[in-house]
Amino acid sequence: FGLNEVCEGDFTLSPMCRTSDAPEILLWGDSYAMHLAQGISASNKNARLIQMTMSVCGPFLGVAPTNEKYPARWASKCIQFNDKVIDWLRSNKSVKYVVLSSPFRTYMADGIKVMLRNGEVVAGASVALPHFRETLRRLRELGVTPVVVSTTPQSGEDLGRCLAKMVFLNLTPEGCSFDRAFADARQKSVLDFLREVERDAKVIWLADSICPKGQCNAGVGNVMVYRDSGHLSREGSAFVGRQMNLYQAIASAR
Repeated sequence: FGLNEVCEGDFTLSPMCRTSDAPEILLWGDSYAMHLAQGISASNKNARLIQMTMSVCGPFLGVAPTNEKYPARWASKCIQFNDKVIDWLRSNKSVKYVVLSSPFRTYMADGIKVMLRNGEVVAGASVALPHFRETLRRLRELGVTPVVVSTTPQSGEDLGRCLAKMVFLNLTPEGCSFDRAFADARQKSVLDFLREVERDAKVIWLADSICPKGQCNAGVGNVMVYRDSGHLSREGSAFVGRQMNLYQAIASAR
């Protein structure tokens, strides 16, 4: 999932985490950035890609989610991870596009707390947008084009499990489809956030591809698009990437 399992969690320049020594696209964020790797490669087999991802740690400079499961020590590691990404980018000459992705709700849903660089813990919703805008500004300052990829549309149920059940019962994957309007209502705060972000950077909306005609496809034919409640499966990422020509959508950003 992603280019290789060694690419997850710690900052690494392992050759397993890139498809070229002169990458053109940096994939930066949490597991929702990671699951786009196959989609980019499937839409252009020559895509020069490098992956820098840490689960739950979104591509925000100077701020990280924190709670009982992710204490201050973890949040501090997340902030440092993202600093290392920017430091690396500063010295890199080949990257043209930085693809940022996350479910984003981990930074701004109701009741979410985040830790700032100085250790202060505040409500995520109060700082998410300014911190993300500042991150985009820093990227442009380094001469690269930021491209934001939205989270996937979600129904609230484990779609991977639903699809497995359909296969087991010899039923079609349509039984796991869900209504886009319902998914949009569930993710309203994130979609509002991304519409604000769209003033500063191109946003690629995965729902436009996954939900043709208002119905979101958890599976198409024999392709399980999702592997759980939100992540694309490897083959799902490749399918969606080809369908929407993800590489071209990124490379046409300005």
